[in-house]
Amino acid sequence: MRIDHPAPRAATVPNAGRKGSSMSTLRTTLVTLSTAALLAVPATLVTASTAGVASAEPGPGCAQLGNHGPGWADVVNDCSHGINASVEVDGYDPDCIAIPAKESRRVSFAADAAAYYAYEC
Repeated sequence: MRIDHPAPRAATVPNAGRKGSSMSTLRTTLVTLSTAALLAVPATLVTASTAGVASAEPGPGCAQLGNHGPGWADVVNDCSHGINASVEVDGYDPDCIAIPAKESRRVSFAADAAAYYAYEC
């Protein structure tokens, strides 16, 4: 005795071929909103991280320009280890100084010069 089974049918997805179905519209909206949120977060973090920076060009690493004025600048060490650092000053750089972890040190230079940013050396 032979039993014939019907041929398997292809699985169908409701509304798969219809334009403007509510699921595809919802999916498109969610993807668009997610993408916009992901792109907005880095811009917000960059804006927040540079809001209180006193220098025109933040130095890389641990050295940051703190309070400063004509002829002097405080260099702040933001890291948990000691560093050597200096500042960029109108075409020349004062000698590097040792700064302990999480402390600051004052750099002196010509009274008519201004510090632009701090850097590690």
